[in-house]
Amino acid sequence: MKHKKSRMQAVISCIFALILTLLFITLYVCFGFSLGVFSNRSIIEELNRSNYYNEVYDTLNKNAEELVIKAGFPATVLENVITIERVYVGGRNYVNGVLAGEEPQINTDKFRSDLTSNFDQYLTKQGITRTDDINTGVEAMISEIENEYKSSIQLQFVNYIIEYKTHFMNLMKVIIPVVTILIGILCFFLIKMRKYKHRGLRYINYALIASSCMTILAGAYLLVTKQYEKVNVTPDYYNNFLTAYLKWDIMVFMYLGGIGLLISALLISLTSFVRNRIMNS
Repeated sequence: MKHKKSRMQAVISCIFALILTLLFITLYVCFGFSLGVFSNRSIIEELNRSNYYNEVYDTLNKNAEELVIKAGFPATVLENVITIERVYVGGRNYVNGVLAGEEPQINTDKFRSDLTSNFDQYLTKQGITRTDDINTGVEAMISEIENEYKSSIQLQFVNYIIEYKTHFMNLMKVIIPVVTILIGILCFFLIKMRKYKHRGLRYINYALIASSCMTILAGAYLLVTKQYEKVNVTPDYYNNFLTAYLKWDIMVFMYLGGIGLLISALLISLTSFVRNRIMNS
């Protein structure tokens, strides 16, 4: 009878440990998305680390030059209009505004003023008479370059992130407390149902180690196979940012798994301490 009861406790403990493993993984996913995917700091850091603004500047400058040359103007009309400083400040303000939950305002007054001034200087220097047709053509060209600038510094991905982040945070307000309570209940029963408390702690540790290892191995698989590089979007600077961003997000999950292993090491020490105390009592 005693042996049968012991077996039943072992089976129940294994079932609880399995459920605990799934619950710990759920917590890793929640914290991973919070600290990685939906972290404002991660987005800003990866924008800088991936050289995003420099690549935006190069692409914008190239596209604008093609527009003015195709229209019969020299590339010099863009001088001191499209600069790396202007692209960086404009892009940063747009991203920060969206992340702050504000409606981003793209102020192009100075951009348009400088560009208009360059066109005026060119036409005056060339002695070209300003007819209505020329004025209309120049205005159309200025507007086209201005729109190219606006579309280049807008990072639409951030808008999508904020939209999903709102829904995610609402879910987390429910999921995290529920999962935490369930973990507490299972841990309580694992310890309570055992005569020797260290045996209950042992199953908790099994669950923590298993969930941590699975999180790390899943992240390692994605990194080794470079699944994050399979994202294929245009333009190239957008694709490069997303690749770097996804790679960092995967690493965040691996770091969390590592923290879980450190906690499990402490739990092993606690289990050993409790066991030795029982044996010496």
